[in-house]
Amino acid sequence: FFLDGPGCTGKTFVYKALIAELRASQKVVVATAASGIASLLLEGGQTAHSVFKIPIPIDTTSTCAIEVESKHAKYLASADLIIIDEAPMMHRHVVEAIDRSLRDILRVRDPSLLLKPFGGNVLLLAGDFRQMLAVIPRGSRSQIVGSGINRSQLWAHFKTYRLHTNMRVSSDAMGWAARLLEIGGGIEGDDVLIPDEIARVESLSAMI
Repeated sequence: FFLDGPGCTGKTFVYKALIAELRASQKVVVATAASGIASLLLEGGQTAHSVFKIPIPIDTTSTCAIEVESKHAKYLASADLIIIDEAPMMHRHVVEAIDRSLRDILRVRDPSLLLKPFGGNVLLLAGDFRQMLAVIPRGSRSQIVGSGINRSQLWAHFKTYRLHTNMRVSSDAMGWAARLLEIGGGIEGDDVLIPDEIARVESLSAMI
């Protein structure tokens, strides 16, 4: 699954609700995020690189540094849900490496799971493609876009759910929030007109 939504639409609330409900039912939830700061918002959260032992650098054939018979591998195999927040920040090769490694781990339990995406594990990836994408040093626009997880052949296996309503913005700022989404979505075009109240400041105290 992929949970899509701009900031403040409630993605973190959804993760927390799922984590609390599943763990209360004695289910195993592996909560991770692409960044350390994002992982701190999840109960028991860790970075995806730490949990999956993702190699650096990474390429099209990389696999995670997890021994299939290790205790950590058994922990991942037992997961009822794996969450990866801020997933659009990750290169598609990262998701593909996780896929290959989970297939290797789960096939020990059942050889047929080698043919299933992520070895049959249930994954919930989430984030906002309008925000920061994978960092490609000196990369062109096409290289950056092409590195996205939605350009991986695995993307066809994800079912997307979308959150639309900003749960934090006040009613008088809804128009500004909607305009930011238009800019982020490319609706505004290449030339963006900055409102006068932002472009011009009457005094130093007003700017501060």
